Amino acid sequence: GLTLTTWRQIASLGADHVILSQRLDDKPIHRAYVTVHLDKQGRVYLIKNRAIPPAYLPHAKGRFTLSSEKAIARARRAVRARGAIMDVFMPLACWFPRGRRVVPAYRVRIHRKTPSNRSEWIVFIHAETGSVLSKYDNLAAASARARLFDPNPLARVSEDQLKRHGSTRRAGVPPDEAYATVTLRGLPPSRRL
Repeated sequence: GLTLTTWRQIASLGADHVILSQRLDDKPIHRAYVTVHLDKQGRVYLIKNRAIPPAYLPHAKGRFTLSSEKAIARARRAVRARGAIMDVFMPLACWFPRGRRVVPAYRVRIHRKTPSNRSEWIVFIHAETGSVLSKYDNLAAASARARLFDPNPLARVSEDQLKRHGSTRRAGVPPDEAYATVTLRGLPPSRRL
């Protein structure tokens, strides 16, 4: 059947976030989720819905006729490179949105190293036809780690931490808990914003 299952919960200083994954026949639907954002009093202030309406889902169970071994072989061929060393991870049986419907698929993750670079390929293989539905290099854009304020530096500074500068008060150094460590994705190769 069709279900929404809690996939991840994220707590931050200003809010909590619950991400629900949409599943069909106990298999996840790629990028189909509902995110619920709650303030610290537990009140919902935003819901993001990327779930697929039931009318677009198959009425009968899709067939995963292709074996996972054949899906791996097809994914390897799709990202092969001369002199590459490839590590393939266990494929995930899932549903992949295709136009106005979903099709059975395998998600295959491959770490590939060549003498000149490394990449992490995510390849979706149609579980009936063996065709490549999608492939992308997850490392194609640079990423970096950064510490950001959550929600802002003054929200976490107590009155005692404010310092006098003449007739005004100014904030001192924000406490460590005012920061959140995040990964910045999609940066240009220079890694500068």
